[in-house]
Amino acid sequence: MEHRVASRFDERYRNDRCPNCKLLNQNFIWISDKELGCYNCGLQFITYEARTAMKLSCREMLKNQEQDFSGFQCSECNFKAKSKAGLAAHMKVHR
Repeated sequence: MEHRVASRFDERYRNDRCPNCKLLNQNFIWISDKELGCYNCGLQFITYEARTAMKLSCREMLKNQEQDFSGFQCSECNFKAKSKAGLAAHMKVHR
């Protein structure tokens, strides 16, 4: 089976390292645009570029969820709590 090399001199793979061997600045086996394989131990792992993209998309998703969440409104006043427990603690003020 023929395989391609993800060269350590290629800018896209410069920051990649095997999570198992911790080898940096090595040539890896190119499996796909988002996946590499280690020549030393054979482990397949996600590229640094793909991991970074996933982190950014997760952060964006969390920001959108936070913006959509309006909190827990107190029925007595205008107070908004981030959690049910926070609202329950606040409700003691109105006793």
